Amino acid sequence: MQRVILHIDLDNFFASVECALNPAIAGEPVAVCGDADARHGIVLAKNQLAKRAGIKTGQTIAEAKSRAPGLVVVTADYEHYLAYSTRARRIYESYTPRVEPFGLDECWLDVSSRYLDLAGGERIAREIRTRIFEELHITASVGISFNKIFAKLGSDYNKPNGIKVFSEENFRQDIWPLGVRELLYCGRATEEKLQKRNINTIGALARSDPAFLRTFLGKPGVMLWNYANGYESAPVNYIGEGHEIKSIGNSTTTYRDLRSMTDVKSVIYLLTEKVARRMRQKKLTGACVHLSVRYADLSRFEIQHRLSYDTDLDGDMAREVLKLFEQEKCLYAPIRSLGVRMSELKSTQCAQLTFFDNTRRRRLEETIDALHERFGNKRPVRAVMLCDEKLLGFEENRRQVFSAVDNSEQTQFAV
Repeated sequence: MQRVILHIDLDNFFASVECALNPAIAGEPVAVCGDADARHGIVLAKNQLAKRAGIKTGQTIAEAKSRAPGLVVVTADYEHYLAYSTRARRIYESYTPRVEPFGLDECWLDVSSRYLDLAGGERIAREIRTRIFEELHITASVGISFNKIFAKLGSDYNKPNGIKVFSEENFRQDIWPLGVRELLYCGRATEEKLQKRNINTIGALARSDPAFLRTFLGKPGVMLWNYANGYESAPVNYIGEGHEIKSIGNSTTTYRDLRSMTDVKSVIYLLTEKVARRMRQKKLTGACVHLSVRYADLSRFEIQHRLSYDTDLDGDMAREVLKLFEQEKCLYAPIRSLGVRMSELKSTQCAQLTFFDNTRRRRLEETIDALHERFGNKRPVRAVMLCDEKLLGFEENRRQVFSAVDNSEQTQFAV
């Protein structure tokens, strides 16, 4: 039985939803942006007319308006987008129980059966697109293929409102001339490494020696080689089937630029606290910390460091992230936003143990977790986090200060 996989991508999703909710702006260039008052005022999504005017994701609102004076700016409303995403998935679920989300606006569907080939899959795809337009008043692009990777590439091939079939007979002709960056999971850094070795197209990647790719890309190089040759065979998950959690992170854009290490420490402690709490809730530990920094000019970089142990304690994470920050001399310009992420996650049941006794620290952080659940922002926090309460979104003033001993170091908290 041939696999028939659909990948459905709702076109310009956020902007399309806004136009569906307010048809009066449908004929105008529309940009969906963050909250400018909270300094999240960048373009998150745009419709086709805005794209033609040169509007790009990540531009500031002011920059976008300078490119398109008639631009309609709408503040993002995730509740609306979630509702539309749910309605679209209900349509998909009427065709198959194998529906795997890939973000709010994308899904894979497995419609395979003994009686269906790719041409039959295309008929289903056209029917689904019609229903999406009639019921949600937005458009969708669909890729149809014998695996998930090529189906995803097909939905990107002819946007917006397009459809493309990649079969075992035509994929070399249609896919191999495309740039390597078109392949899912081939990012900018990987593209640059491949291009340095004159591997510019998916076809060149497919014809490369996988052992050679592994020498400079590691296991991902072999994975991409398999993808380029059409060997990907991962199943489409059933509705509600869980995914393995690859990483847990948190980021924030602050109301003002960060200009001192005190500012940076405050935000990093807040972020690591949130990440660690989520990890403990899911009974996970991590061994690799990631720090992302975005500056006031919107330039950005990310760095990571693998720990010699597994942890779910925010004190450990904050210490390692701050060490990274200082080693890389990140504070050379005003910082607009920071992000912290933990990867290489594993269950606490199989976590690598440390020689150091962290029982007291764990009890302390678990106690603060419980206080956070009960009291929210009135919980104890590190004293450095109170230097500018507005910076971290705290509303209540804390007056009482106490100390908690953490092994050999003393950590000051306030409530």
